[in-house]
Amino acid sequence: MAKTTHLSFDPLLIFCCLMVSIWHNPCLCCPQYQKEALLQFKSLIPGSNSSNVDDLRIGFLSWNATTDCCNWLGVTCDANAISKPVIDLSLSGFVPQVILGSSVVSSNVLTPLFHIHTLLHLDISFNRLQGEIPRGFANLTQLVTLDMYSNKFHGPIPPELFSLRNLESLFMKSNSLVGQLPRNIGNLTNLKQLQMDNNLVSGELPAEIGKLTKLDRLILDNNNFSGLIPSSVGSLESLTYLGLANNLLSMEIPLEIGNLTNLATVSLSNNNLTGPIPSSIQKMENLYRLDLSENFLTGEIPTGLFHLQKLKQVNLGRNKLWLKELDVTVPNITLDNLDLGENELSGNFPEWLSNIKVKALVLSDNKLTGTLPPALFQTKTLTVLFLARNNLSGTLPDNIGEASGMRVLILSGNNFSGPIPKSFLNMSQLYLIDLSKNRFSGDLSTIFGGSNSGLRYVALGQNEFSGVLPESMRNLEQVLMILDISDNNITGEIPEFLFQMPSLIALNLRKNSLQGPIPKNLTTLNSLQILDLSSNYLSGQVPDALGKVRGMVNNSELYNNSPFQLFDGLYLYISEETKYSELEVFWKNMKQELPRTNMLLYVFLDLSNNQLSGEIPDSFGGMLSVKLLNMSYNKLSGRIPPSLGNLVRLESLDLSHNNLTGNIPPTFGELLQLNNLDLSNNRLRGPIPKGPQMDRLNDPESYANNSGLCGMQILVPCEEASPREVPQETAIEESEGWEFSWKMAAIGFSSSFMGTVAVLFVSGYFQVVSDRRPRVYVRQFIQRG
Repeated sequence: MAKTTHLSFDPLLIFCCLMVSIWHNPCLCCPQYQKEALLQFKSLIPGSNSSNVDDLRIGFLSWNATTDCCNWLGVTCDANAISKPVIDLSLSGFVPQVILGSSVVSSNVLTPLFHIHTLLHLDISFNRLQGEIPRGFANLTQLVTLDMYSNKFHGPIPPELFSLRNLESLFMKSNSLVGQLPRNIGNLTNLKQLQMDNNLVSGELPAEIGKLTKLDRLILDNNNFSGLIPSSVGSLESLTYLGLANNLLSMEIPLEIGNLTNLATVSLSNNNLTGPIPSSIQKMENLYRLDLSENFLTGEIPTGLFHLQKLKQVNLGRNKLWLKELDVTVPNITLDNLDLGENELSGNFPEWLSNIKVKALVLSDNKLTGTLPPALFQTKTLTVLFLARNNLSGTLPDNIGEASGMRVLILSGNNFSGPIPKSFLNMSQLYLIDLSKNRFSGDLSTIFGGSNSGLRYVALGQNEFSGVLPESMRNLEQVLMILDISDNNITGEIPEFLFQMPSLIALNLRKNSLQGPIPKNLTTLNSLQILDLSSNYLSGQVPDALGKVRGMVNNSELYNNSPFQLFDGLYLYISEETKYSELEVFWKNMKQELPRTNMLLYVFLDLSNNQLSGEIPDSFGGMLSVKLLNMSYNKLSGRIPPSLGNLVRLESLDLSHNNLTGNIPPTFGELLQLNNLDLSNNRLRGPIPKGPQMDRLNDPESYANNSGLCGMQILVPCEEASPREVPQETAIEESEGWEFSWKMAAIGFSSSFMGTVAVLFVSGYFQVVSDRRPRVYVRQFIQRG
C-alpha cells in the first residue's frame, strides 16, 4: 500500500510569503502595459483632455496616469484574476462629439487597443470613426462581443475578423462597408448574433453561413446582397430573427426555411424574390412577424399561416398574390396587423376578414368589389382600415360607428356613394379620415358634428358633399392640421374660425361654390403653408394679413415629428420626407409633378379663378418660403409690388388675366429660382427685367396681351428714353375684348389630397407603397437588442 503523505503549513511561513508578494507587487491594479495602451488611445482622440463639464459624458475625465485603470469609466477588469487584466471596454460615444462638431476620427486610433489581448468585450459604437476596419482585431483572440455600430467604417470587411472563433456577438450596423461577406464567416461557429444592416455589402450570401448553427439573430437588412437565399439557412435551427429586407435577393424563397421552427421574425421585404410563398412556412409554430412585402411573389397565400397561434403581424403587400377563402371554422384569429395591399385580391370583401380580430387591416390597391359587410365594424379592436383604390361600392354600413376605436379610416378611390351614416358620430377616436375620390353626398355635419375633437387630417375631395362648412368644425380649432374639401358643392362663405386654427398646415377648398370675402382676422393662423382657394366665387380684397402668416414667411421651425400613438406599438406621424405623390401643377396645359421629397416644406398659395379685386398686398413680399403663387383669373388692379422680388424661393408665379398696370418690377431679376412665369392678359408696359432666370423665361405667351412690354424675352426692342424724358406712370386704358392666348393656369391639389400629406408609420412592420401612389406605413415597433 502506498504511503500517504500529510502536508502541514506553518502560519508564519504563509504570512511571510504574502508579505513578500505584496512587497514585489504593491498595487493590485491593471497591468501597466494595458494602462499605457489605454492612455495612448486617449491621447489620439481629439478633445479627450477637455475639462468642460458639458463633455463629462465622454468618459475620459477619469482616465489619468495616477489612478488605477480598473476604476476608469468604461473599463472593467477581471476581479478574479490576480493581475486584474482589462476584459471589457465600453467606449460607446466616448469621442467628444461636442468638440469635434462635424469632423471624424481616423480608425487608426484603435491601434493601441489591440495590445490588450485579454479583452472579452469591446464596444466602440457611436464614435464617428472613419476608415477601413483595422486588421489588428485579429490579435484580440479572446473577444466574445465586438460592437462597431454606427461609425463611418468603409471598405471591405477584413477576413481576419472571422478568425475570432470565440465571438458570440458581432455588430457592424450603420457603417459604409462594401465588398462581399467572406466565406470564412463559417469559422464563427460560436456566433449567436450577427448584425450588419445598413451598409453597402454586396454579392451572394455564402453557403457557409449555414455553419453558424448557434446563430440566434441574423440581421443583414439594407445592403446590396444579390442572388438566391442559400438553402443552407435551413440549418440555422436556433435562429429566431432573420432580417434580409431591402436587398437585391432573387429567385424563390428556399423550402428549407420551414426547418427554422424557432423563428419569430422573418423580414424579406423589398427584394426581387419570385415564385410562391413556401408552404413550409406554415410549420413555423413560433412565428410572430412575417414580412414578405415588395417582391414579385405569385400564387395563393397559404391559408395555414392563419392557423399559427403566435402570428400577429403579416405583411404580404405589393406582390402578385391572391387569397382563397379561409376555413371559417378556424377559431380565435387575432392579429395586430394584416397587410395584403397591392396584390391580386378580387371578388367581394372576404367574409372571414370580417370575423377576425385585427387592429390594422390594409387591403388597398386590389380589385375588391361589392359592399362592405356590417360585421367588419362590429369590433372595437379595429384601429386602422385602409381600403383605398379598389372597386368597392354602395353606401357605408349603418353600424360603422360601432368601430369606436378606429383611428385611421382610408376609403379613397372607390365608388362609395350616399350620405355618411349617423353612427359615424360615435367614432370619437378618429385621427385621420380619407374619403376622397368617391361619390359621397349630403352635408358635412355627420363628419364634424360628433364628440371627436382629435381629428388631425381630413380628406373629402372629389365627392358630392354640399351645404355650408358646419359650425361644429370649431371643435377642431386646436388640432386640425390638414383639411381638404376640394371638388365638392360646398356653398356659403368661408367661416372666420377656419382661418384662426393655429395647427392648420394645409387647407384646400378648391373648386367649390364658396363666395364672399377671404377672412381678414388671421391672428392665430401660424402654421399654414399650403392654401388653395381657387375656382370659387370669392370676392373683395386680398387680406394684407395673409402675407404675414408665419408658415408662409418662415416654415423652417414649424414641425416636430413626434409620432402619435394609435395603439400599443402602432404609430402615425408626418415625416419631413412625406411623399406628395399626387400634388400636381397644371401649367400651360401640361401636368407637372412637384418634387416628392420634403414636401412639407413646399409652400404655395393659390387664389386663382375667383372674383378678387383691389391691389396685391405689398406684404406678400414677406412670404419668403413661398414656392408657388397663383392669383390668375381675378380682377386685381394696380401695380405689381416690387416686394415680390424678395421671394427668393419662388419657382412659379402666375398673375395672368387681371387688370394689373405699370411696369414689371426690376426686382424680378433677383428671382433666381423662378421657372414658370405668366403675366399675360394684363395692362403691363415697359421693359421686361433682365436677370439670370428672367432671361430664360422667354415664352412670348407668358407676356401676351399687355399694353406695351418690350425686351429680349419677346424679341421686342426697348427704345432708350431721352435723358429729359420723364417715364409715364399712368396706365393706358385698353379694350376689354382680350383674346386669351392660352387656357388658365391652375396650381392645385389632385383629387387624393391625403395621398399628398399623410404617411402612416407603425415602427418596424409593414408598408403599402407604389411609385406613383401615396405611401402608407404600418409598422410594429421593435427595439434594438
